[in-house]
Amino acid sequence: MAEAAKKGYDGILSAGYYIDLIFPASQHYQADPIPANSVLTAAETKHVLGGEATMWGEWVSADTIDSRIWPRTAAIAERLWSPRTVTDVDDMYRRLSVVSGQLEELGLTHERNYQMLLRRLAGHSEIAPLSTLASLIEPVKEYRRYQMRPQTMLSPLTGLIDATPPESESARHFAMMVGAFIGDAPRFALYRSNINEALGEWRSAASHSGR
Repeated sequence: MAEAAKKGYDGILSAGYYIDLIFPASQHYQADPIPANSVLTAAETKHVLGGEATMWGEWVSADTIDSRIWPRTAAIAERLWSPRTVTDVDDMYRRLSVVSGQLEELGLTHERNYQMLLRRLAGHSEIAPLSTLASLIEPVKEYRRYQMRPQTMLSPLTGLIDATPPESESARHFAMMVGAFIGDAPRFALYRSNINEALGEWRSAASHSGR
């Protein structure tokens, strides 16, 4: 993009915004069409018209496509429409959670279909242990789905990889608590009870799943 801009070509950046790669919203949010270390002159930067979120659809169905597009695309939109200095990832996630609910109220199914897909996968309505597992894992990134398990375009998109959202809010929150707990040395009191509660919930889910 920079080389094209130097030569006088207008362009729109897609690198960094491929949402079908299943990267977290934070990674897209930190990508900027004109990064802080850009060497372009003021005149050259005018050739960078913006960016675009791109989505390849070979691994989505009518039940999962919304979850692959939203709410991460809202974070990309803010990146493209906001000053470069707006970089608070934690606050972005706080607001993204609110936007996600608003998008569902508008009729999108990225949250609504989640429980349905888990029930379909389990074959019954008792999905609490499966829901706990699904909330802590993420689909493989980039195009490694082909490599992890051979599939074709005729394979049903009904596995756990399809039901699971692109990024785990529970895992991100747990990592935040553990980081704060370790940073609280030597007291190790911050988030201790929350961490114990989460670990207890996971242990209980494992026992109820028959493992």
